Amino acid sequence: MKPVTPLKEPLDEATIAQALQLVRDTEFLTDDEIGWIEQVLTRPEIRYDGFGILEELFAACKQYMKDRDSLQLWEKHRAKRIVRGILHARQIVAYKQRNVLVCVPQRLQHPKHAVPCLHMFNPGQHIFARVHSTFGLDYAAARNALVKAALSEDNVTHVLFVDDDVLIPRNGLAKLLEYNLPIVSGTYCKKNQQLETGVTAIGADPEYIVSQQLVPYEHGNMEPIVVSCTGGGFLLVDVEVFQTIGEDRWFEFALTEEGRVRVGEDSLFCQKAAAKGIKTAVVPGLCALHVDFTKGGRGFEVETYGPVELVDPTTRRIRAEYRDQYLSFPDDADFDVAQLVAPDVIDYFGKNQMLAAKGLLK
Repeated sequence: MKPVTPLKEPLDEATIAQALQLVRDTEFLTDDEIGWIEQVLTRPEIRYDGFGILEELFAACKQYMKDRDSLQLWEKHRAKRIVRGILHARQIVAYKQRNVLVCVPQRLQHPKHAVPCLHMFNPGQHIFARVHSTFGLDYAAARNALVKAALSEDNVTHVLFVDDDVLIPRNGLAKLLEYNLPIVSGTYCKKNQQLETGVTAIGADPEYIVSQQLVPYEHGNMEPIVVSCTGGGFLLVDVEVFQTIGEDRWFEFALTEEGRVRVGEDSLFCQKAAAKGIKTAVVPGLCALHVDFTKGGRGFEVETYGPVELVDPTTRRIRAEYRDQYLSFPDDADFDVAQLVAPDVIDYFGKNQMLAAKGLLK
């Protein structure tokens, strides 16, 4: 018979509240320390027993509370050192390891390179990350399938969406994780001459009091701001967000009666999160590059849309001084991004008609 792993003993709300009150009553643990204890105690993973990890700490706190009034000052100090020593030891071994599923919806599968836009991707020693792709699905279906793949694994903590025509900064994932936000993204420009970011936020409007306004790229500004919506091509989401939204169609388009896109799948996701009290943030100065497959090229010799600080507006190539800060497509002699041109499964934006008119679709 296959051995059965015992499940952790479930914790009810009253027990959690009593345990947290115990550590507060010591009156020497800080708010940050108590917040960490609460996070460990309430983590939902079925294989993670937060109470078991903290049991020794709770016992030491109880003993301290029992003896506190009878202790001499040096004894009280020693008792506090015991509690803090246990807490420190638990923090060393029980931190929540960030485990990121890097999700890339691809239009088609390249015969040689699994994920060309993540060529030479290295998340850093302190981050566990692996790449997962879908092929040949429409925008919303691809993102939903990738979320389901992430939620099927107990140890995945975050999803990083990277579109197949987007090149992210080499430190992009590490930087987004630093903010510890439920939803946070970088920016990238649309493929038009205006170089709009596709990020909007509520702002003052003299006629309508408030309205949705474009959030531009800000070179060097790495402070996240709360926004109304952002694109899904360079987007980090804590998996608890998907669990909180609580459905299996996290991404979908809102269409008009004529079948035109009224709200994109990424914007509607941000709205669903907002309805649950979850804010979306964007880092204005953390910018990815949006690549035009139809122009061909390999390595960094591909035409991109990006702010003028990063991309030469004449050649549309990333400026040489920033190349070491970004991932690139493969530089193999037999690779060309034109090989990645493919129609959208559902022609929401009329791209297929444009590609057909240019003779780029077989």
